[in-house]
Amino acid sequence: PDALAGTRAIRIADFGVCQHAARQQMETSLMDKCLAVCNPYDVIWVNEPIISSSIGFFEQNGFIKQPGISRFEGLALESAIYLKATS
Repeated sequence: PDALAGTRAIRIADFGVCQHAARQQMETSLMDKCLAVCNPYDVIWVNEPIISSSIGFFEQNGFIKQPGISRFEGLALESAIYLKATS
């Protein structure tokens, strides 16, 4: 996002776990690994469709919804930007 210009920012893209009995544990493990890899950056961001079932998971992990509505990957699908500071 333009607001992150000049900031050491990294994006987590296409985060997801297929349906599985241990999905919650798998999502948590994957997020832990993503956060560890992204730790050297100042901000982590995601662009998530506003109808995504993963929004609550991102919010539980400290991501904060930014004002406004975006377009998901240039498609006619409304999305929102979520940011998480790493420090």
